Amino acid sequence: MRGTLVCVTTPATPPPSRDTPRAVPPHPTPPDTVPSHPAPPDADARRSALRAGLRLGAVILGLVTVVALLGLLVRGSAAVASLDLALSDAANRTLTGPAARIALGIDLVFGPRVAVALAVAAALAAGMVRRSLLIGARLAVMIAVPWGFVAVVKLVVRRPRPDGDLLLHQLLAEPTSFSYPSGHTAFATALCLAILCALPAATTRFRIGLGIALATLVVLATAWSRVAVGMHYSTDVLASMLLIPPLSLLLARIITRTVPDHGFRDRIVA
Repeated sequence: MRGTLVCVTTPATPPPSRDTPRAVPPHPTPPDTVPSHPAPPDADARRSALRAGLRLGAVILGLVTVVALLGLLVRGSAAVASLDLALSDAANRTLTGPAARIALGIDLVFGPRVAVALAVAAALAAGMVRRSLLIGARLAVMIAVPWGFVAVVKLVVRRPRPDGDLLLHQLLAEPTSFSYPSGHTAFATALCLAILCALPAATTRFRIGLGIALATLVVLATAWSRVAVGMHYSTDVLASMLLIPPLSLLLARIITRTVPDHGFRDRIVA
């Protein structure tokens, strides 16, 4: 029995005519775009930053007031005066050989005239290295404002300078300004902290630690030199070392909250 071969064909689809509309493939949905620049803060965020800045400013004023009141107590204390004289005499006896030259060098570098030029140079250098004028301006503010508060406290306390005639080594003439707190020590501390705060966020921990160690050495050497040359009592330099660090860090926090800049990263107050 022979099989029957059945051939089934599919009818050919007629070619589309010119009048037949062609299907247009759908366009892909564009991905979510992220703006290249963040949106500016709204009014509520600005007001919140302003309130935070005012609170920190009140803390700064309270801290300065406490240091001034302590200065008035120290000025009228006979026991503190006796201890200060003993420490001044001990520090003054170390001024032999290189120690005397170091003390005189610190007196010159951190004195008012050279210190202003040094602060300006540090601000310009920070601005150029970080490529931001705002960073340089912030560094200058972090030096000038604490230094200015120290000048105000001097005028409030009005503590006389130590009597240079009681010291073995008299290297400098007694200045006419007041003693409490130490302006040289305050400037050295504010300068070191401002430089540390201006370090880039990518700075390694080793370099940060090295910077803190060098800053501590500079501040301690400055404090010793001011007592050794008879320009300040030990409580004068101690007041500057206690006042400037929290004052500078609070000021840095105010700056970062009220004047934001993504290129400025504070490694200490973050």
